[in-house]
Amino acid sequence: MVKSKQRVTQVLTIIFLILVVVGFTVPGFLNFGEETNTLAEPRICQNDAQCYLMCGENQNEPVAVPCSQNLCVRNDCNGPLFYPYQLEPLTFQLTVSNLSLEKLSDPSNIYVVFKGQEVKVFTAGFSLAQILERIKFDFSKKVMNASINGEEAAYYPSYIPKEGDKIILTY
Repeated sequence: MVKSKQRVTQVLTIIFLILVVVGFTVPGFLNFGEETNTLAEPRICQNDAQCYLMCGENQNEPVAVPCSQNLCVRNDCNGPLFYPYQLEPLTFQLTVSNLSLEKLSDPSNIYVVFKGQEVKVFTAGFSLAQILERIKFDFSKKVMNASINGEEAAYYPSYIPKEGDKIILTY
């Protein structure tokens, strides 16, 4: 009686394993008439100017794409546009511990423009970290403190500046 239960358990286990193997391998071999969707390869960049795409019917409409963490945020014309370029910028004041943000910035970055302490962001939703990555200064090893509109706040890179903000960062 015990041997027959063990035998049944072994047979059921083997059948289950065969079903698992078949379930994961057979769909890979079948092509249900759908075209395979290939993704565009990531593009390495150092500034926004290197990320432009040519889209439209005749591939003659330039589309601005931001560079973030040395990769273009969008690599093909069919993908979602997370940060559309806006003609009217969000403007705020940013001071960072005796740094000239304008001198450290790359003029090829069109989404964020530094002019003295004034920052113009030509898209919605850029975080403070995405804005600061556009200057050539390594903040990763610095302990940052922030003052936002006169109130002390812990520096958090995910803060999204608002129109008219006055942000002071110290390290």
